[in-house]
Amino acid sequence: MRADLSYSYADTWTPSVQVFRTFGSRDPAIFAGPGGKPDSDGYVIELAYVPFGKTRSPSFISNLRLAAQWIGYTRFDGERRGASANNTLFLSARMAFAPFSGLVAR
Repeated sequence: MRADLSYSYADTWTPSVQVFRTFGSRDPAIFAGPGGKPDSDGYVIELAYVPFGKTRSPSFISNLRLAAQWIGYTRFDGERRGASANNTLFLSARMAFAPFSGLVAR
């Protein structure tokens, strides 16, 4: 299960928050830890920045998206103790080019 909330300000800044919960059957052969279950809970916080690629941008043939995402666990593989040791920071950059976009009527 997952719930997301995002808002984009001026087509440039997009903060997002998410809460999640995964659950499943017990299988100690796959899932380490005393619980042996895939049950995990946590949250995701992300901030994305789009400097160009919008209608008012100086470059209309390219698009760039930079993002920082933090994933925090409150429970991991059925265990609450030590769950935060699995917290993760992702940094990403995505770029796209559309060299023929000038042919499209705006």
